[in-house]
Amino acid sequence: MPPWIYLSIGLLLVGALLGGVGVVRQALSFASSNISAGALQDALVQNTPGFSEGYPAGVPRAFEWCSGAYRPGGNAAPPPDFSAVTGWGQVYRMYGATVAPSPQARIMIANFRTYVRLSSTQQWVLVQSQANDAIAGGHFVADFAGNRAIEMAIERAPDGAVTIGAPPRGYNSHFWLASRGTYAPGSVNAVYVQMEIKAADAEPALVANVGADWWRDARADYVAGFSNNPGAGMSNWITLSSDWTVLRFYSGATDAFIADPPPPLRGATIAPLSGGKRHQTNTVPPCLVTNHRGAP
Repeated sequence: MPPWIYLSIGLLLVGALLGGVGVVRQALSFASSNISAGALQDALVQNTPGFSEGYPAGVPRAFEWCSGAYRPGGNAAPPPDFSAVTGWGQVYRMYGATVAPSPQARIMIANFRTYVRLSSTQQWVLVQSQANDAIAGGHFVADFAGNRAIEMAIERAPDGAVTIGAPPRGYNSHFWLASRGTYAPGSVNAVYVQMEIKAADAEPALVANVGADWWRDARADYVAGFSNNPGAGMSNWITLSSDWTVLRFYSGATDAFIADPPPPLRGATIAPLSGGKRHQTNTVPPCLVTNHRGAP
């Protein structure tokens, strides 16, 4: 795109943070016709603090990701000696919900993918795909204390979609692509994760988000304190329904992301199953603004 487009988008995005999502929509009208403007706008909304549709029950108020979109400082790119990444998602019971999901409730996941952006060419490269990689995970205690978890039902359907169990009381449903995506150390400056998700049951009172962790290498073990897997960040909380919705997370600067988005946002590379629009919750956030990260 010509330089004036970059400038227009950048100026309008500043206004968006002050004036709402409508300005983002206006900014994207100037973008290349190769970009899926609706999907790109949705990615911006999901990664702008203050646009969660609900909040997770059981997450400590002091955790910085309690309210949604969160990017740890300095983690947009991996440490220079790291060579792997994992996209992940998590589902919680909704804070303040008056009806709990059924113990038999199930969640469906499709088209789960992770891309990294190469520093040398700014090209986005697919490094994880649900089409080739199994989904793993478990029901972790809601605050991840001691990294404790219980078994979670995971079933793969003939069409490639995966069904997992809804979170029991006091737990979440935390899942990820089992085979880590790999890249040459020092070659990557951002990550993008996208998946499609829905509840198999209507009105499940659940929220979900998506994120990514950088990993030291493809086989490094989890170590308390996140020295082997610092988080790149995560998106806002989205309420689940029986309709498909798309969860999206990106790291790095927003202007660079708009100027050169990953393949799923460049037209019809992936046709999202969701056509809905986001809404902000009317619930008062149960979260505090602190410097305590917590997990994941």
